[in-house]
Amino acid sequence: MKKLDKPVVKKILDRLEDLSQKPTLGSPLSGNLSELRKLNIYHHKTEYRIVYRAVDSRGEIHIIHIGTRENFYNELKRRS
Repeated sequence: MKKLDKPVVKKILDRLEDLSQKPTLGSPLSGNLSELRKLNIYHHKTEYRIVYRAVDSRGEIHIIHIGTRENFYNELKRRS
């Protein structure tokens, strides 16, 4: 997140706080990534995604990847 603009980082941090309160907020991914969920964030016509795994009902989540939509799934598959 060091390379992102401050307003984008603020939006991402706000959404992460939302996720800690409601881990099922994002949409489930499909196929071999079905154990993961995604949450989209839009900023100046650019779509960012947070991909995470909801660990339990207490709000614990594991962030897998945060980035733009472009080349997102290739990067995600490489990391998971």
